[in-house]
Amino acid sequence: EAGRCYFPEDELTSARLTPSQILSKPERFQPIYRNWVDKAERDLECGMQYSGAIRNRRVAAATVLPGLIGARTLALLREAGATALHRKIKVSRREVREIIARLALTFAVGSKFAAMFERFLR
Repeated sequence: EAGRCYFPEDELTSARLTPSQILSKPERFQPIYRNWVDKAERDLECGMQYSGAIRNRRVAAATVLPGLIGARTLALLREAGATALHRKIKVSRREVREIIARLALTFAVGSKFAAMFERFLR
């Protein structure tokens, strides 16, 4: 089954890669992959900071949820390493329900959001 490649062509070119070579030459692709995972983490951190500034607790909790799921996804991607290229990496429904439950229990305390985010990233 053919997959799609959403990595910038200029980055692949500078690594002397074509999209079809990503799986066959993972050692060349890993620096690009790690760079984008790191960028995603930084962007999620910015989103979490934004969420922390929202005064309405329900809106803040709803804004935090995608960031927490994203943090867990990044942790799974890092854990999978190069094998992430050969399989689907997803946060399970059970884990999403657990995140929602934890969020519901702590949504009154904004400082807990940052701690949850850090825990899900690792």
